[in-house]
Order: sequence, then structure tokens, then C-alpha cells
Amino acid sequence: KVAGTDKSLPWFQVALAAYTAHNLPSGMEPGLKETAFYDPANFTFPAGCYISEVEIDPETGVTDIIQFVAADDFGNIINPMIVEGQVHGGIAQGIGQALLEGAHYDGSGQLLTASYMDYT
Repeated sequence: KVAGTDKSLPWFQVALAAYTAHNLPSGMEPGLKETAFYDPANFTFPAGCYISEVEIDPETGVTDIIQFVAADDFGNIINPMIVEGQVHGGIAQGIGQALLEGAHYDGSGQLLTASYMDYT
């Protein structure tokens, strides 16, 4: 709809016109596709600190997480759900690395724990 006028088209007619190549101006490709990329001139680096209180059974090695505290400087949050998911994922990955995962290399620099079969 053109503001201030009585001119309007239903969406299906706009889509049909965009895909009907013989009605388009010369050199214009048919379709309703657009792509744009944002490449910021200056990146930001978030800061945070995670602290965990754990209890470890010295005989079995069983580890219990008693308390976990996370403090992050996110800056301006646009989508809180994404931020929350990233924090939860970071916590899970950090605990996994601390308790299970290991990156072991041989003398020539070959990674020995490159698969799920042997990384723990």
C-alpha cells in the first residue's frame, strides 16, 4: 500500500510480478531474495568469571557440584534468551572439560583423543 494514496496490491500479486521475468526491467533478475552481511569495524570481547564449589569423594572420584556462580559482562543484550542459552552452554561445556574431557598429544604433536571413543 502506498501511504497517502488509494494504491495497493495484495502480496500474492507482488510475488507473482517478482517471479515473472518478462515483466521486469532489463538486467533485473526475478525473485524476492536479498542477502546482506554485517562486518563490524571493531569487535567486542565479553568478560566473565565462573566459580564452582565441588565435593569430591577421594575413594571413588565421584564429583558433586554444590554451588555454581556465574558473573558476566554482556553489554547491551538484544535477545535475553540467546544470552541465557549461551551461558548455559558455556557452563555445561566448562564442567564437561573440567571433569571428563582431555586433550592428549603424543611426542610428535598428534592428537590422541580426537574421537568420542577416547577423549574421556
